[in-house]
Amino acid sequence: MLKIKEFSKSQENLQKFSEIDNFLFIKAFFAKGGRIDGENL
Repeated sequence: MLKIKEFSKSQENLQKFSEIDNFLFIKAFFAKGGRIDGENL
């Protein structure tokens, strides 16, 4: 039971990290004036 709880906690942390990574990537991308799918967000 405890292992499952710890696993889900680490999954949550991984998700947070990947969200931050995506945010930083998009921020850097648009800092260069890039476009995603031809749309300027």
